Amino acid sequence: MGLLDNLDGTRDGIDWVKKIKEIVNDLATLVSEKLEMERWGFKESYRFDKYPKGPFLIYDNSLCRVKIEYGIERYRWEDGLRILYGRKIAPNNEEIIEWNGEKCWCWHARDINPICFLDGYTPQEAINLHWPMPVTFDYENSDQGKKLYKANIPQYRINECSLIWQAYAPRLFELFDINNPTLWENYYQFNKEYWRLWYEESEYRKNNFDENSKTPTHDKIC
Repeated sequence: MGLLDNLDGTRDGIDWVKKIKEIVNDLATLVSEKLEMERWGFKESYRFDKYPKGPFLIYDNSLCRVKIEYGIERYRWEDGLRILYGRKIAPNNEEIIEWNGEKCWCWHARDINPICFLDGYTPQEAINLHWPMPVTFDYENSDQGKKLYKANIPQYRINECSLIWQAYAPRLFELFDINNPTLWENYYQFNKEYWRLWYEESEYRKNNFDENSKTPTHDKIC
């Protein structure tokens, strides 16, 4: 991962069936080394490396699940990476499930809400915060960070995640522990109020919110 596929960085003529397997193998090596998966008790439990969908890896420890999705674009330097957290009810291939009689998001992106909750912010305080998070501020504003973001976003995201884990693990994983319902309920209420305020305080959000959408709103999590 991170090598140019053609001299100009394009992927024209690439054998994608083979290439995706190479990408996911390289990704697994990078994740294992940079995120110290053994340290946190994570073991790879599932991998998807079939063309044409982008590859992803899933890791489980005793507390939660982590999904790492590699987004493939036309140019290698435009590739992306998503890191998501799930409770043990989250299936491998679905982000939305029905839980307790309603549709909800079961995979949760690395965003500011869990961090704000763990730091003790109120939902209103979290609304008023701006990126980047304090834990990643120096990295994101460093020359090294800016250079890597332009050259290799997946590598950049892994480094960013490493900083977050160093500061918040294992508390971050405990947040998604299905055997800790009280902590989850507190976070659920925090997230619910956050999104109520988020929709309420923006005219754009109000005007672009479709109440009849079959996709659950972001306050519906499980």
